[in-house]
Amino acid sequence: MVFHHCRAELIEVFGINDHGDIVGAFESPSGLLHAFRWNNGVMFDLTPGSAVHSIAFDINNARQIVGQLGDGTSTINNGQQIAFLWENEILNQIGLSRSSVFSINEHGFFIVNENHGSGGPIVRGINNLGDYVGWASGYATLNGDPLPSSLGLGFAYAVNDRREIVGFTYANTHNPVPLPTLWLNGDDHILSEREGRAIAINNHGHIVGESEGRAFVYTLADHNFRYLDDVVDGLSIPLISARAINDSGEIATFGSDRVSYLLTPNDAGSMGFSISGTINTDSLTPPLVVPEINELIAFLFGITFCWYIHCRN
Repeated sequence: MVFHHCRAELIEVFGINDHGDIVGAFESPSGLLHAFRWNNGVMFDLTPGSAVHSIAFDINNARQIVGQLGDGTSTINNGQQIAFLWENEILNQIGLSRSSVFSINEHGFFIVNENHGSGGPIVRGINNLGDYVGWASGYATLNGDPLPSSLGLGFAYAVNDRREIVGFTYANTHNPVPLPTLWLNGDDHILSEREGRAIAINNHGHIVGESEGRAFVYTLADHNFRYLDDVVDGLSIPLISARAINDSGEIATFGSDRVSYLLTPNDAGSMGFSISGTINTDSLTPPLVVPEINELIAFLFGITFCWYIHCRN
């Protein structure tokens, strides 16, 4: 696997596409979060001047990016965040106050969670077929319906085009311990008895996540669970979480040094990875234009999505 590094007070990654574009957020020395896109050693700041905090959660191959921002009176976590779509250097508002969006597919479809934080259902992932996963009332869901769970409470994070779903379930509702979980063919499967969560899965059945404070990769074909610390060449920093994986097997990870890394698989047939580079703010590039929040486009996207969901049902 290969490595790419970001330098700031804190750099977290959340999404990766098949071009190796990575999105996430970096924390400035003043404590402000800035959404970014990174590719091939260059980081692009996505935060408009009118916003204080922003975070980017996912990116597709057309480089459409979804995430959240907070205006000048709020932080990203105090309930005032707004869902956005970044496309063609324009920042489009796609939700109202207290909204969120975590995933976008290759057709440009996404689902906005309104009134995020109110205890209602949350959509976390969407595949290219339009299937969406998340949770409601503490139970993992697929297309709004509860997923089977031998353990009870659960949360679904991602679904691939084979409808393989990953997330976590609780081993004990009285003393809850989250366990990384795969839902496959109508059944739930625990990937490891160690505490953790499965966060992402690609279309080849490669799963990444975190377990007991360590990043892991799990291959569905051979049911092989590996900690990335043990299979990355030349690694000097413990990796505590693997957040995203693309169909080339590249993994976006987060290290114990509060910095994010890109890992690239070694040759075919190899079980290991190499470090390819570093994502850092030394290469930070501001937006080419000052983005405006386009509410008209947000309105049209909302109509399109509501029509889409209506047709599915």
